Amino acid sequence: MYLDARQTTFVTETSGANLFVLHRNGKLITPPLDDQILAGVTRNSVIVVARELLGLTVEERPTSIDELCDSAVGVICTGTAWTVRSVRESAHRDRTVRFDQQDLRAQLWEIIYGVQTGRRNDPFGWTREVRQS
Repeated sequence: MYLDARQTTFVTETSGANLFVLHRNGKLITPPLDDQILAGVTRNSVIVVARELLGLTVEERPTSIDELCDSAVGVICTGTAWTVRSVRESAHRDRTVRFDQQDLRAQLWEIIYGVQTGRRNDPFGWTREVRQS
């Protein structure tokens, strides 16, 4: 998290994981790449799958902690070690918010893991066959 000049708290990423917020309007929001955001492969995979296979609108823009607490129905973190994980709740100051929507994480992971393991068709050209010699 960081504060801007207006003292608004923005959510950027967790330690070692990128953040995605499923807004109640159905949009998936993730902070834009800058000097604070990891340009993760899993982050990119989630953006591509969400847009191209799940038909979601993905916005890369700053997200305040207030927006997260007021408008999020689901929160997901991604990373090499994390893969794709749901956040169950967030605590900020005197407020705790639960995020009960877990379906999107399951859909994203089923597609990404399926492509990684060859159980699903790879429409993106992400995988390469390595022949044994």
